[in-house]
Amino acid sequence: MIEDWPERMNAVIEEARDKPFAWGEHDCCLFAADVVQAITGKDYAKEYRGKYKTMRGAYKLLKKKPLAKVLDSRFKRTPFPNRGDVVLIPGSMVGSVQDALGICIGVKVALVSEGGGLDFMPYGGDMKAWSVRNG
Repeated sequence: MIEDWPERMNAVIEEARDKPFAWGEHDCCLFAADVVQAITGKDYAKEYRGKYKTMRGAYKLLKKKPLAKVLDSRFKRTPFPNRGDVVLIPGSMVGSVQDALGICIGVKVALVSEGGGLDFMPYGGDMKAWSVRNG
């Protein structure tokens, strides 16, 4: 874990606030991976970067490696996420057929909006979380 991770995490979140949505560049998975990289120094999405540019391409990758399985293989699940932990939001909670990834920022989760920028929603319901710093 990088010593100044809170500042680095905040910088990634601030940069994402006005960033336009783009599959394979700025989407929910890569945003979460960028924050995790700011915290840990490791790029857990390295194998995905540059592999898709469309929704169809992303779904094709996710069909081979579902998000929950990928996260389970790298981090420990936690029922009580802390700042910086990765959160899986069921698609039904974000109006999508596909689940989304976000980052715990306290009592809320930051996630990329398909309209651009970030959305913020309270943690809860059927969301699942993985500890980035303790996993």
